[in-house]
Amino acid sequence: VITNSCPMDTDVRQGFKALANTVRATRAGGVIFTCLRASEGMGALNVPSREIPLGKGAMRAVASALLPFFGRLKLNGMQPEDRFFIYFALQTFRRYNVVFYSPSVPADVSQRLRFLDFNADLGTALGKARAAAPSKAGVLVFPHGGVTYPILPAR
Repeated sequence: VITNSCPMDTDVRQGFKALANTVRATRAGGVIFTCLRASEGMGALNVPSREIPLGKGAMRAVASALLPFFGRLKLNGMQPEDRFFIYFALQTFRRYNVVFYSPSVPADVSQRLRFLDFNADLGTALGKARAAAPSKAGVLVFPHGGVTYPILPAR
């Protein structure tokens, strides 16, 4: 899936709606290439002050281990929306390869959140998505992913 966060593209938190809206159009193990304009940066997304030492592979393992227990975790002081965001992110990391083209995300934020795979260079981002995609992948494009919901055939 290739999606653009337009028109929900003011910041990264809003831009994630493109991912959330189109994720079900992606097969397990597939790639979601998300373009985030994010001219106002991260928005209300809480970014840790130091690097989280997990790459994509490690986050996939953590997600698989945490998800069965997530409902019982005590995340004191965390708002319900933030809890949902973390749960959704863990589900997504476990099932899909996500690559972001996001030239406005600062390099220090990208470094602290390595498992999110933010890329400031379009060629680099496309190369990562191409390398992660199955050799005979189909492609769906959602140019307005921030407000698009796929209608899928019954399985």
